[in-house]
Amino acid sequence: MIKILVVDDEADVEALITQKFRRKIKRGEWDLVFRRNGEEALEALKKDPRIDILLSDINMPKMDGLTLLQKVNESNHDLRTIMVSAYSDIDNIRVAMNNGAFDFITKPINFQDMETTIQRSFANLEEMRKALRSHDDLLVLKKELNLAQKIQQSLLPKEFDLHENCSFEGMMFAAKEVGGDYYDLFKLDSERIACLVADVSGKGVPAALFAMVNQTLIRSMSSGLNTSTGDLISKVNAKTSENNENCMFVTLFYTIFNVKTGELTYTNAGHNPPVLIHEDGRTEFLPLTGGVPLGISEGEEFAEKSMTLKPGDTVFIYTDGITEAINPQGEEFGDSRLLEALSANATSDLKTLSQDVHQKVMDFAQGADQFDDLTYLCFRYGPK
Repeated sequence: MIKILVVDDEADVEALITQKFRRKIKRGEWDLVFRRNGEEALEALKKDPRIDILLSDINMPKMDGLTLLQKVNESNHDLRTIMVSAYSDIDNIRVAMNNGAFDFITKPINFQDMETTIQRSFANLEEMRKALRSHDDLLVLKKELNLAQKIQQSLLPKEFDLHENCSFEGMMFAAKEVGGDYYDLFKLDSERIACLVADVSGKGVPAALFAMVNQTLIRSMSSGLNTSTGDLISKVNAKTSENNENCMFVTLFYTIFNVKTGELTYTNAGHNPPVLIHEDGRTEFLPLTGGVPLGISEGEEFAEKSMTLKPGDTVFIYTDGITEAINPQGEEFGDSRLLEALSANATSDLKTLSQDVHQKVMDFAQGADQFDDLTYLCFRYGPK
């Protein structure tokens, strides 16, 4: 039997779900419990720790789904969380996945998709429970995760001396043993260098595998690139969306940098806007291009923008793990602290700039556990 806690403030949800899955309930396959908001859900979890699946709406009174998810994570309940939201509310879905939600479904609810998602989530929970029953299995799992971490880190570029007319620096710090973030940079020809930073929904091994596939796909499709960044990302999105049964998605910023002219052409697929740091310390966010995350819809088209850097200009590309890093009081590091740190290091070498940003994030966090990876890639135009 799968014990499911459904949390939704809409009055007709209980009747609809009960009617739709009445056979499973009658046969004892599912045991459904309904609550109207996050506060009631927490009380239900305290009374019954045997709940396997938490199916929660995001927008609710008293306590919303994102706050409920945070409380559940803090209490270490042994369950899987599935978030429910409108397809247009992609930002909240991304926050939920970054904060530990196992999966999501969209409104209006497709009951077949709901059943598949619940069964898949419960299967994952059962597999993890089986692994945790054996100390030997835990040791094997730890060894495999350590190996996966080494493999993932080995795929990240370590050579940043690509041209005498520019500087590069990058790093990825996974919140778990392996993460869903990655950065990459590689030469397209003697003058153009491709740079990108990506953030896959979710965490752990599935996200890491999805990230590695996405990284390989972009590298292979960028080879000999003579098309626009928008066209490239459109093609990558079509491939990423194919057979995406786990409904994973990836935000991504992809740019082609001409080291001779300083021209920058880029496409933003639902990612944080990078920061342009001028030599005099002024900072500004690069304009968005209107793209959605990759993997959601196969037929999406992506636009691109261009600009020309001046000598001494620096571009800092990052994932939301930096700005959304939290301290023990639940405060986020935020955009203003990031911009202040970048402005103060406008003329520092890139390694110093990057290390200072990372140290400021760590000092702000004060040792609080982080739920998201910290990843950045920066480059500066002009002779070293």
